[in-house]
Amino acid sequence: MTEMNQLIDAMWSADAKVENLLDVFLEENCPYEDFWLEVAMRARLGVDAEHVLAWFAAHGTKLRATLRDRAVLALCRYYCGLLEWKKARELHGTLMDEELISVVDSEIGAAMDRRLRRDVMIDPEAVMSSLLEKDSGYEVFWLEVAMNELLVKNPIVAGEWYQSNKSSFTPEQHERIALACLRMQLGQNQIKEARQWRLLIVSSELAAVVDRELGEEVVE
Repeated sequence: MTEMNQLIDAMWSADAKVENLLDVFLEENCPYEDFWLEVAMRARLGVDAEHVLAWFAAHGTKLRATLRDRAVLALCRYYCGLLEWKKARELHGTLMDEELISVVDSEIGAAMDRRLRRDVMIDPEAVMSSLLEKDSGYEVFWLEVAMNELLVKNPIVAGEWYQSNKSSFTPEQHERIALACLRMQLGQNQIKEARQWRLLIVSSELAAVVDRELGEEVVE
């Protein structure tokens, strides 16, 4: 059996020990290309995450930069799959390779989106209010995403939350929530009501976008 076949078999073996599988990548003359560490870690994370995480904690700093990037990529993808994007973001900051940084950026964004859409249906008031906090980890535009999701799934709760919290919004937060409401009403051809939400748009860039959208909807 070739070394490559041995590695592949060990990845999927229920009896394989993480240390025996991954320690080979610590060797100076490791016979495998760097990307195989990512493949091996992702395979084992699915069945023995505890030991993989412990292995990386113990040995991650011993890996050369390109190999460590592959290990970090495996962990970021693991956490994104769990929608634990904050843990992925912490690791993302240690990546060196620009291409991998871009890949992980995209995957973290997708995980944030899925997590937000899921959570806003579980506890909408808590999630929406958490987005108003400075340390939420979400940029302000995510308020529009969450508000849109809530308007589609539960417009009554969306309206109640808005009325209860609007006095605490910053102008930037208010315009993002207004944008979700405006677009919802444009979609329902409620042009007059949509124009009322336009009054809350304070950013010149967003205002230009909204004005074009309103113009497309207005029939002269």
